[in-house]
Amino acid sequence: MVKVRKSHRANSATLNNKIYLGAGALVGFIIVLCTTTGKNKTQLKPQRIGSSNVLDDVSGSSIMSDRKKIVQSNKAALVVAKQRNTSNSNAERPSECTRDQLLTVRSHLYPRLSLESLQSPWEQKSGITKMTKCPNPSNWLDEYYLELQEEYKQLKTSSSNGNSNSNIKDDSLNFPFVGMSVGCNKGFDALNTLRMGTFDASLVKSDWNKAMTDGDKLYHSVCKQSSTESFQVDEELVLKQQPREGSVHCFEPMPNTFKKLQKSAESLGYDKKGFKVVNGAVSKDEGKTYFKTKLEAGVENQGLGNACSAKSTNCDEVDILTLEKYVDNHVDSDGPIHILQIDVEGF
Repeated sequence: MVKVRKSHRANSATLNNKIYLGAGALVGFIIVLCTTTGKNKTQLKPQRIGSSNVLDDVSGSSIMSDRKKIVQSNKAALVVAKQRNTSNSNAERPSECTRDQLLTVRSHLYPRLSLESLQSPWEQKSGITKMTKCPNPSNWLDEYYLELQEEYKQLKTSSSNGNSNSNIKDDSLNFPFVGMSVGCNKGFDALNTLRMGTFDASLVKSDWNKAMTDGDKLYHSVCKQSSTESFQVDEELVLKQQPREGSVHCFEPMPNTFKKLQKSAESLGYDKKGFKVVNGAVSKDEGKTYFKTKLEAGVENQGLGNACSAKSTNCDEVDILTLEKYVDNHVDSDGPIHILQIDVEGF
């Protein structure tokens, strides 16, 4: 969870629990986390795997042929490391990654392709992009919110019985749910995030798909979000119709996609349930940019990196927003931003 308190937002954005970064076209150097220091603390030590290091003399084929051996070697190393940490928590840690560890990372992510695609990240050629472009958070994010849902259900039961809610284990339930989806596109992930954060079963992905595909053609979805499983809301909460208060802010700069999102939210009444559509791009500085108007709704691989250079008959002006100022002006809660989703096509 990203805590952003209104009283000191300028300097206090801290990661406190869960953050889900959906990487549409993530590019950059590989960060290898190798060094640990102190008791139960980790120091992040970045190492660049580029075109001038020890890995250059190894071909992809040799990496793949040795992959089993490398994996076995790493498993053995982890066992030894675990034994050492168990016997002596102050034991000396390795100062850098081993060659085998670096080879394993390179065999998975192919950093050279990332370097070559820096000028056109939206083409999704980077190995890092291919491994992260369609993340599935169900192995941890859904599990966390299912646990939170159970606690919320118990709180509602206690409240209806006239009991105090002083035994809240997760303090995020003290505040309305707030989600941010930067690069919202067709809105399926953002909608499921709102359903998950508010435990509101009336937010239905199939209904959203019908609204989004009604009329004009909708660009195909690379990650097929329209058909992925929705968050399972507890039947007791469905029957009692007791969703948690909350909102998801869906930032989408593409003109036709924004219009389709807004129309769908209004036609289904989801805008009254906390699904807020914002026509804007997000960056560290405010400003203006221009996006193409002739592209069909839901088009992907478009971002600030390949926006129009000026306004024209084919390009509309779009605001560039900062999250800090947007939250100050449009989010009433003093609580945390619970989930921040980012899919910005390499920007």
